[in-house]
Amino acid sequence: MISRKLLAWLGDTLRPSTIGKTATRIGDTLNNIQRATTMSSQASGNSPFPWTDSYLLGYPPMDDTHREFVDIVDEMLKSDKQAAALMQRFSEHAERHFTQEREWMESTEFPAAGCHADEHDKVMASVKGVLEQIAKGDISNALPLAHALKDWFPGHADYMDASLGQWMAKRRMGGVPVVLRRNILSRDDAASDRA
Repeated sequence: MISRKLLAWLGDTLRPSTIGKTATRIGDTLNNIQRATTMSSQASGNSPFPWTDSYLLGYPPMDDTHREFVDIVDEMLKSDKQAAALMQRFSEHAERHFTQEREWMESTEFPAAGCHADEHDKVMASVKGVLEQIAKGDISNALPLAHALKDWFPGHADYMDASLGQWMAKRRMGGVPVVLRRNILSRDDAASDRA
């Protein structure tokens, strides 16, 4: 249910020239919320890295890829027994994920493409190093890398990916997306709830 405050804001800010673009953004946002509701089963208390709406950026293709990232890292944090398979799965995901974002940056002439891609390259170098160790029978760095990815992702998504998502949305729709988030705990609250 949309709050009266939101409806008043929409009524005050919508002008005939922007209604079509705004309606598209709102429709995209509502679709994003529906996807978050139906696709994520990570909100349980036993998840070391649950998906939360705090990760939504308002660009659905990016949000879907990020949800997959979080789901895989969450699995990596839960299972040492499957370290090799999960690290390989993450590597394949990250290659697709980072290639997709690189293509978005290149096709839209994103100004911060260089530093954004550098972060991805550093992650992939770490993943490849751990995969080489795993190939030699040493899984000792798989779990530490999963923890490092869990720590890295929120900041990267909040700054680098949010900027890219807004850049693409603005070029496509003429404005930044409206992102409605539900039941957001701070990351510290979510961690203490799991403890």
